[in-house]
Amino acid sequence: AGGLPEVKASRILTFAQSSQVHPVIALEVRGAGPGGGDVARQKLTSLVLLASGRECATLDLTSTAETRGGGAAGGLVPTSVSATSPRHGTATLPSPILAASSLPPPGEGGDAPSNRTLVALLTADGLVHVRSPTCVAVPLSSVEVGTRPNDYFTLVPLGRPSSPGGDGARTVVAASYGGEARLVSVRPDGPQDFADRLLKLSIDCFGSNGFPRLELAEATGATFSATSYVGPEPTGHGRALLRQYLESVLGLDDGGGGGGRGHAELQLVVSDDDGGGTEVAVDDGAGDGDAGSPPPSSHSASSDLGPDELLTCTALLCLVCFQLGPAASLAACRAARSCASAMGTVRPAGNVSRAAMAVCSLVADRLLKEVDALVRGGRRGPAQQQQPRGQAARPRSAAAGMEYFESSLWLLRCCGCHERALSVLQERMSSPSFRNASSGSSGGWSQIKFDSYLTTHLSELWSSRDDRCMGLVLTSPATAELLARNPTLGLGVFVSTHPRNGDEWSSLRPGDDPLSHPTWPARVVDLLKSVMPPGGDGPASPVRGGVASLPLTSGRALAVAYLESATGISTGRPADAAADLVRDGETPDGGRAADMHDELSYLLLEGVVAERGDGDGGTDTPAGAAYRDKLRRLLAWPG
Repeated sequence: AGGLPEVKASRILTFAQSSQVHPVIALEVRGAGPGGGDVARQKLTSLVLLASGRECATLDLTSTAETRGGGAAGGLVPTSVSATSPRHGTATLPSPILAASSLPPPGEGGDAPSNRTLVALLTADGLVHVRSPTCVAVPLSSVEVGTRPNDYFTLVPLGRPSSPGGDGARTVVAASYGGEARLVSVRPDGPQDFADRLLKLSIDCFGSNGFPRLELAEATGATFSATSYVGPEPTGHGRALLRQYLESVLGLDDGGGGGGRGHAELQLVVSDDDGGGTEVAVDDGAGDGDAGSPPPSSHSASSDLGPDELLTCTALLCLVCFQLGPAASLAACRAARSCASAMGTVRPAGNVSRAAMAVCSLVADRLLKEVDALVRGGRRGPAQQQQPRGQAARPRSAAAGMEYFESSLWLLRCCGCHERALSVLQERMSSPSFRNASSGSSGGWSQIKFDSYLTTHLSELWSSRDDRCMGLVLTSPATAELLARNPTLGLGVFVSTHPRNGDEWSSLRPGDDPLSHPTWPARVVDLLKSVMPPGGDGPASPVRGGVASLPLTSGRALAVAYLESATGISTGRPADAAADLVRDGETPDGGRAADMHDELSYLLLEGVVAERGDGDGGTDTPAGAAYRDKLRRLLAWPG
């Protein structure tokens, strides 16, 4: 009675050499405060390094304290412990590990890789290995402190506040049984160190000629010694090691800050509005904010990577994931999507070097060639006919092939090759063998998925307000074919950024008016009028708000739907505010708005006349009645 409560042990990790006599080292690298929404439970999650013998691993350890109903005898609180699987598996060092110590950043720290906590491992051969806890298998640097035989046995970190102009080095003390101590200073990883390490890991993974080696060296600024590095024969271990390192530096490792599926894509929600028009709303997954703004980036953990490094690392990650097989296809797609979000739709001139764009483009082209061979009947591509010894087998699943196909499209968008990305997508959509093979497999792309992806890309280009991107949308054959194949989605490209209700129109700035640009509205109308959607005449939609919606079965109907959205007639724009805006000259050219109103009235009048046949006795068809009602509403609208 009154004794200690029953203690149950939880198995966290098993090392290969656990049966031998080796000390177990446990080091908390990063801790977290109380979490969870249950006030009766207190959760603490920490990133913990475990080591035994020559093996070490990092995992997330969660401790949950049960405080409901009071504590146990002696003030003890029952606690349950759970752990995740090791991040990227278990790493093996050349010599047994004697001690471990964390190396916190000298300043305030942060989420950038250069400000993350590192770990120092002292091994029996007298070396101090500095590694990242999110990728302990890749050595960052090594310092020799012990002699032969080594008698240094412990490491103690020395915290040092950062000073202006300091070198940002981290310090740790190594002590020996003989009473000696050595101060080890670990300097920050510089761009040169990163470039050389990345190039050598890539050579170990792909071989000297299995990737754009010279372009990567030029893009990252690697030294000649790293560029001329030969390396061993490529193995599965080298591929897994490169993937671990790239996911760590990109912030895409488990719990490393990348998280999720990357960025949220623009989702188009199509519906009929109360004014009888077609409403296409944009949902960027970010809640409040401008619908035309780029999606939020998930690369907060890689904020100190430059555009060239971000682009090349993402391209290499997609390539190594492809060689690892179908299981890594989602990781490649997530990385490419996140990179596209971080890079943005429009990039200033000179923001990305030609070498980095070449790396990205070459990797994308290689993925496309391999995917074509995979999706079309599962035959081998040119690169698969003769595989070097130890090279990983290519993924055989058509579904995984489509994931890599999407990754290649995101890579092309990352480096600003939007025209090439649209051309590739349109080419694959027009290929019956590719489309049938992809849609017939589990996880493949149907026609509607092709159209939705194309619509999202065109919408991002159009909402960028960049003249080059908007001009590409208007001149690309993909736009005209999308409008003819799926008029509703095609129309959404141009109306998705328009205000959708009276409140949005009232808060609209004059420069953001859909009709404020001197040429784009007229060019959009000309494009829409030239479209010939299939299906012929169709019945008008049910009456909403007193006016029926037109079926989008002609170029005239598309142009009417666009102009009604741009002028605000179908989306509840306050009539007095619209009239004042044009009358007071607050728009760049009030005459252009008047021209678009005239164009709308002419189109509606043409529709009324065209929908009345010679032998109908003067009766309007359903579409003709809709045109007539819309014309009456326009003529009665003060705007």
